[in-house]
Amino acid sequence: MKYDIKTLKELRMYIASDLYRYTTSASLKAFIRGWYITGFRYTFFMRCCRYFGKKNTLFWPLYFLCRVALRHYSIKYGFQIPWQTEIGPGLSIGHYGPIIINPSARIGSNCNITVGVLMGLNHKIDENGRSLGFEYPEIGNYVALSNGAKLIGGVKVGDYAVIGVNSVVTKDIPPMSIAVGTPAKVISDKGSAALVGSFHPWTETLA
Repeated sequence: MKYDIKTLKELRMYIASDLYRYTTSASLKAFIRGWYITGFRYTFFMRCCRYFGKKNTLFWPLYFLCRVALRHYSIKYGFQIPWQTEIGPGLSIGHYGPIIINPSARIGSNCNITVGVLMGLNHKIDENGRSLGFEYPEIGNYVALSNGAKLIGGVKVGDYAVIGVNSVVTKDIPPMSIAVGTPAKVISDKGSAALVGSFHPWTETLA
């Protein structure tokens, strides 16, 4: 499915789903606590940019303010996660530090990403040197990307998979897999259940 934020209700649900990953609640009290969490504060403005950025000119002042805030926190925390990136609800960012996500990459619902993660493009060229265009990584739902995980090009990581610390993904990773190393190899089929939890009920209807 395509993750987009077209209505104010959807915006509220995306924000609530992100908040729930940190606080196991979506109440006003939880929002106040969550505001002091680096990852949530960033994703709040990221979601707002995605919503207001696709509205008509009446919303441009709000879009501009959110873009300024997002840029500020991007520089402050080292997150380079563009608002244009298609990201499902329930994103959890562990700690602050450099994270680089290509705007054309795709991240599913209830995923974990943390310091040093890179999801970048690959320029595909045939044997005659002709360009075949660009490829971008895609991860499914309930995926955990550990510190320093690198995904380059058109690789796909299945639902409930885990990519280990400093691993480099060069080929597709099946669902429920734990993959480590350079290049990443599957070493287990236990999946991400022990690492990814606390899901807002609304996100369960989208997976």
